[in-house]
Amino acid sequence: DIPLMPVLEGVRGQRSVEVQPFNLDARARIDRNLTDKAVAYIQSHSGGERPFFLYVPFTLPHSPPLPYPDSVDPSLTQYQNVLAEIDSNAGRVIDAVDASGIANDTIVIFASDNGPETIQGIPVAYGAQSDSGPFRGEFPSAWEGAIRVPCIVRWPGHVTAGRVSNEMVSILDFYRTFAKLAGASNLVPTDRPIDSVDQTDFFFENRESSNRHSLLFFLDSEMLAVKLPRFKGHMRVRETSHSDVMMPGQQVYSGKRVELASPWIFDIQNDPKELWNIAGMNNWLGKVFTPLLTAYTISVAECPNIKLGADVCPWEVGKCTDSLKGA
Repeated sequence: DIPLMPVLEGVRGQRSVEVQPFNLDARARIDRNLTDKAVAYIQSHSGGERPFFLYVPFTLPHSPPLPYPDSVDPSLTQYQNVLAEIDSNAGRVIDAVDASGIANDTIVIFASDNGPETIQGIPVAYGAQSDSGPFRGEFPSAWEGAIRVPCIVRWPGHVTAGRVSNEMVSILDFYRTFAKLAGASNLVPTDRPIDSVDQTDFFFENRESSNRHSLLFFLDSEMLAVKLPRFKGHMRVRETSHSDVMMPGQQVYSGKRVELASPWIFDIQNDPKELWNIAGMNNWLGKVFTPLLTAYTISVAECPNIKLGADVCPWEVGKCTDSLKGA
């Protein structure tokens, strides 16, 4: 028998312990268990003077879409059922914040790290999944359907209720934003390039435009695209298989990797489906994208990204300081 990956539980400074095998039964129950622990954490930490940070990473609606047993409505698909469970679990976390009397002192962020994916397989029901609507593509790619996701920010008395914006923000921006709000901007390292933008005034002071003007997208450490507020340039694309070979599962992830002869550029404001490559008719856009790509190339040459699992920094502390002056 092939051993199953275990569900682990642990606290800082102690060795993690195995809770149970991550089988289909555990998969159906894990988000409810995470919510129970999140609610308990809020209740136990809300009465003190010390602020807390709570990250609640729901596993749903990732495949297989299995809801908690009492959340199953037989008239709906399992994917629809897990969406209802996400809504319920998120509501319980917010209710716990409100019931603990800390709503006015607590920032709640609800966001996703990527757009939808199409899943096919047996024996789990995979049908009736999400759709990226007017945008092209799905996870994992750099098409708008894969990277343009909703983000909800809640902080009573600081965020204008009902305010809606289509400005560009990265989940990376919460790093500098939260550091500033916590009075810890001085703890953000200054000896290396950090892709994070302070969005304090955009989120909480009704600034009309985002402070982020560009964003690089990667998959498996490979740059796929560069996005600007209106335009986006693709260097590489990930597509589903349209040949005789059809791969069930994550169709883009197991599909084709296409290295483009020259970048594709799209006006995503007027062409959200990214169907019309305007690079050839708009050579001036090269002067917009080239400095961004050049700056990135220089920065990683001087200060290489730390590889996953590495325990040694690949550059000397303080070495990157000079390269940041022109960033």
